[in-house]
Amino acid sequence: MKTKIVFCSLSFLLSLCAFSQPVFNKVQIEGSDLEQVANVDSYSGWISFAENNDVNIESYFTDYNQILGLGAHDKMELQKVKKDDLEGYEHYFYRQNYKGIEIELSGYSMHTKDGVLYGADGKIVSGIDFDLDKVLSEVVAKETAINAVNANIFAWEIIEVESQLKSDLKDPNATNYPTGKLVITQVEPDKWTNENYRLAYKFDIICIEPDQHIIVYVDAISGIVIKNFDAGDYDSCVSGTTSTKYEGSSYALYTMHRGFPYDDYILETECIGDGTTQTGRYTVKEHNGGHPWWDATALILNNENDWAGTLSAPASCLWGIEQAYNYFKSTHGRNGTSNSSSKNMRIWYEVDGISSSNYTNSTNDYDLIKIKTGEEHSNVLSHEFTHGVFQNETGGLTNAGTEADGIEESFCDIFSVMTEKYTFPSSWNWSTGNKLEFGIERFLNAPHTSFRYGVLSPQAAFYEENGFWNINDPYSVAGVCSYWFYRLSVGGLTTVSGIGENTARLILYRALTNYVTTSETYPNLRAHTKQAAIDLYGACSNEHAQVCAAWDAVQVLGTAYSFCVTLNGSPTLCDDGTDFPAVYTAKTRAGTTFAWSIPSTWIPNSSPTTSSTYTLTGTANTTTKTITVTAYYQGNSTSTYKTVSFYQCGPGCSPCKVAQIDSLDTYSIYPNPATSTLNIHFQSSMLNSQGCIFNNQGIIVKEFNLNDSYSEINVSQLSPGFYFLRLVSPTHSILEPIQIIR
Repeated sequence: MKTKIVFCSLSFLLSLCAFSQPVFNKVQIEGSDLEQVANVDSYSGWISFAENNDVNIESYFTDYNQILGLGAHDKMELQKVKKDDLEGYEHYFYRQNYKGIEIELSGYSMHTKDGVLYGADGKIVSGIDFDLDKVLSEVVAKETAINAVNANIFAWEIIEVESQLKSDLKDPNATNYPTGKLVITQVEPDKWTNENYRLAYKFDIICIEPDQHIIVYVDAISGIVIKNFDAGDYDSCVSGTTSTKYEGSSYALYTMHRGFPYDDYILETECIGDGTTQTGRYTVKEHNGGHPWWDATALILNNENDWAGTLSAPASCLWGIEQAYNYFKSTHGRNGTSNSSSKNMRIWYEVDGISSSNYTNSTNDYDLIKIKTGEEHSNVLSHEFTHGVFQNETGGLTNAGTEADGIEESFCDIFSVMTEKYTFPSSWNWSTGNKLEFGIERFLNAPHTSFRYGVLSPQAAFYEENGFWNINDPYSVAGVCSYWFYRLSVGGLTTVSGIGENTARLILYRALTNYVTTSETYPNLRAHTKQAAIDLYGACSNEHAQVCAAWDAVQVLGTAYSFCVTLNGSPTLCDDGTDFPAVYTAKTRAGTTFAWSIPSTWIPNSSPTTSSTYTLTGTANTTTKTITVTAYYQGNSTSTYKTVSFYQCGPGCSPCKVAQIDSLDTYSIYPNPATSTLNIHFQSSMLNSQGCIFNNQGIIVKEFNLNDSYSEINVSQLSPGFYFLRLVSPTHSILEPIQIIR
């Protein structure tokens, strides 16, 4: 087997190297045909493309296959296309296959705005070479995998468990009996060397006794188990009230009423969040030696729908999940862990309190969360809920001993704190787990002081920080991202101006849902949050600057913020005064002062100002003029300008407001969409009438006169797109949208 790893955008790598550790070498694009349209972050591999590039994403992997390191048997398979909440953004996610076999932890993403590629990164495995004629049978490998798991009872051996699965999936043939999937995988996580890749059968094995969920990889050629890991333990709506174990009483809790013959209430709901919206089924059951998880008697119930006393602890689990759901729904518009209303969730309340709380991303149609006795706090529930969000977005589990594992834990801590802020806006703080009886508390604002089960368990606050950084402890690694988020929110460390946690969380969530992968590293995360800030607030924004400054502060290096300024405001004004006052706003990093250059014939609202906004109240001259703003920051300066055009309103052709817009006469405009000719037909003559076509920026692209009932307008010179057609007589006007196609 011969293998080498190509990192990041990879389209620009001119030489391919195998690496012994997860670091990114500088990408060499000098001399390539893409040098003029791309910049590479040498730390993370994130590629930024120029706005006017003509890179074709549909043929990307064939056009640049040699540079990418893709062989004849390699294929990049499109996994999903995500249309962004921001208008014009689309994200394409690919997985690498070799002879139809998935290569784990490979992946590539490309990101477009208005159809133009603006960013890309990922990991591609190059040089894969396996002889599939030597592959063992799946049956032989399965026997090896089952024998490698030390279990007394497997899930497929219990009729009730099998029946439950068939019911859940609505598939009479569904079974827990494992099926091997051929994959190409790393033996050791985050070790990017040739000898570390194997062709293997992957088995998902669910056990009842002991209660565990094990992933086993069997070498498909040698038949040897090469790795295994615990994937986590297998694990009409009415409004009631509940007390919680740690957070007070008299909270609303949506549960389910069971009619005849039960006439009781159970800790289960299909109206998670607001009591009305139908979602997947969310169920809390007891999980202990007396009640295995598949036993119906494990349901938690009462007759009054008042969850107090001894019932407050398990009820806290469902209530905590509801708070997490509400936070993500209200703040980010997300519908549950999978962003789907149909996915179920099972919460196993660990009465015996033996194992730690955890989350499992099931391959079936439900999520699994196990909560240990003593950890029934909304901090814990929202933390585990976020694991579901993270894994549903990135596509799977991470392995211990990776930066990605620690980054995932940090996301869970951060959104746990943000959920607490949502639930208790006047009493939240920067820690999670602070009320637990076990003494588990992690401080986003002071990672070094975190502890677990009453014992000091410090987290690293800085990347690869001596004495605190432990790659085998995800909580240690998590501290860097947590501390970055805190500093991004509040500022400090002399270099960071805080943007507030409400803004910081939007940036982090956008990075998670559009850029973060299951093989994420801290340099990747810096690049991805930076791009998220640019998407939301602009490349010259303070938000972009502070994201970079906060990463610098926690010693995660990458491409720095480039001091620049943008100028926002209308490029067109009407001379009838309806567009005044006209406000123009400069956007750049915090702490910047400004100097404005305004035409002398225009009327400002005040004397020259150093603020970021400038307001015009009128003008004595309606010719096209230019506004210029210069930004000054710590001895540096940069300028930009905006050209402003004036239009006369009333009779005549302009995109300005017109007092009356209605039909001049019975008319028709065809064809629409048009290719080269637009026909305008009126029942009567249009003598002394005018027409124009303007784009959605208000700029006139064509003017003409109408002197008859029928006019034929040549539009062949206009670019494809959407426009507005205005026809104006001495007394009336009409406005119609049109489209030009080719």
